[in-house]
Amino acid sequence: MSGTNNTLRMQIGETREQYIGRAVGWCRNEYRKRRQRETCHVSHTANDVMCACERLFCDLGTFGTCGDCDDIGQEGIEYLNTGEMYELTVAFRTQRGGCFYGAAQEDILRAIERLKRG
Repeated sequence: MSGTNNTLRMQIGETREQYIGRAVGWCRNEYRKRRQRETCHVSHTANDVMCACERLFCDLGTFGTCGDCDDIGQEGIEYLNTGEMYELTVAFRTQRGGCFYGAAQEDILRAIERLKRG
């Protein structure tokens, strides 16, 4: 299959919000498929899915995953780092089995601070 392009670029006229929405939708579907056959902690699966998303959605402009968890390691948040506080990105919260969503890094960091405070 030489010559195939395994990336999903932003479409002409598509906003970053719409592009992130497509990436989040892809992450949700991929996560659901992987969790059916994996037994590791949900954060490991989510991290793998986000890394795959970053490679597939090549216009995200992200630089790997970041995140943190509460003091007992039960609840956490991971996200694709854009390097910009107000930039919308893909995030994952481990609460109740896990959920992917789109949010600005500033909002994600505030949520992490709340987790750390308890």
